[in-house]
Amino acid sequence: MKEIYCKSKRWCTNLLFLFTRSKWLGLLLLPLLLFSFLVISQSANAQTISDGPGILANFGVDGDVGAGFQHRGPQDLNVDDWFYYPDSSSSGEGVMWLDTNPWTISYILGLVESRSAFELRQKYPKGSEHLAANGKTYEWLDGVYGRDHHTAGGTKDSTVYVGTKDKNSDNPNTWNVGTGDTPQKNDLVDVMGYLRRETDIDQNDQHQHLWAYGAASTRSADGTSHVDFEFFREKITFENGMYSSTGDDEGHTGWHFATDGEPTQRGDIIVSIDLNSGGEHPLYSVRVWMPVDAVAGFNNLTNRPFDVTGVYNQGLDVSVYCYAEILPRTDKTYEYGWLYAAVDSTDVPAAPWGTLEGPQADTAGNFIPYQFTEIGVNMTAFGLDGAGTNNDPCTNILGSLVVKTRSSGEFTAELKDFAGPYIFGYSTEVLLAAGDIRTCVSPEAT
Repeated sequence: MKEIYCKSKRWCTNLLFLFTRSKWLGLLLLPLLLFSFLVISQSANAQTISDGPGILANFGVDGDVGAGFQHRGPQDLNVDDWFYYPDSSSSGEGVMWLDTNPWTISYILGLVESRSAFELRQKYPKGSEHLAANGKTYEWLDGVYGRDHHTAGGTKDSTVYVGTKDKNSDNPNTWNVGTGDTPQKNDLVDVMGYLRRETDIDQNDQHQHLWAYGAASTRSADGTSHVDFEFFREKITFENGMYSSTGDDEGHTGWHFATDGEPTQRGDIIVSIDLNSGGEHPLYSVRVWMPVDAVAGFNNLTNRPFDVTGVYNQGLDVSVYCYAEILPRTDKTYEYGWLYAAVDSTDVPAAPWGTLEGPQADTAGNFIPYQFTEIGVNMTAFGLDGAGTNNDPCTNILGSLVVKTRSSGEFTAELKDFAGPYIFGYSTEVLLAAGDIRTCVSPEAT
């Protein structure tokens, strides 16, 4: 892996060598040395403490999955969430579709009992608009729940990284994936994704905000979690132990820009969430896949959609693309915060069919403390909004979702487990209805 700061680190190592060889030279260079280490330390750990918990577009990012139950943050019984429980008195809705047909419920419970992976979609059609309990209308763009394969006892997880050098910035087609073991702190169990847009324009005639929500649980609850939500602009598949990506830019789709910074192509996005040692304030980093040579001077471009922090990571030495860390433009104001995150600090109900927890992946009805993490990303504030130029409805909002875990908080840390890929925010479905067609040759033909 190549990192932007490797040359600076080597330079500081040389300074340290000079310091040990020459007392006077060392005394002269000591302030510069300390300053350099300070800058590198701050730059190499550029993650930001997240906002939250909160109620965002009437959806609770509060460390639980139940509609109307606010585990953390503002209390409101009418807030939407991932699931609705029949005994709830809430007017909020559950995003995930759950058929009440006894056969369907039995089928899902059978999958849970057999420890199988499965997938569910949101209960409303993609892109449909629905009035929420707060009196506002929201567009339900897409939603997915996934139960991942897992490791426990004699069971092996069939969707893990089996290599020791697979990194976020590498070409996905080179990842070594297959069946194997993974530590329980990295073993994904439940993953979720949801896209919602506000349809009401505020009094300042601001663009309707687009929100992306994500959630994940692992078997471990030791308070340490490193989860990535990676959004591929194009469809990515996993078959026969191999990833297959249709991205033309080193296995990804890159962000490309005009000379003034206006996006000419929207590319892949990754959101990293890190929770360390039982802390309740997750750190986050948002990155986009873009050419390395576009990073320098990017923040001077007039029509840039976001700012870059200067932190980026490339893949192999031949790589000309990188995952560059971004923040919302500092010269603009936003109605909401940027990224909200919350963890469960006490036992909270899991999905209606429960979850898995502990060394033997025991079935449990609740998430135990620090087992579950969720986020809400203000895609509009981050400059990531839009289904392409001029909001073309036939261009992907996102594309495919892969949820991954890493061995540590470093973005370049070894990848461990993954769930997906899931179609998520892909292009609008188009239905064609064919009517009778008459021809000049045979008027009776259809």
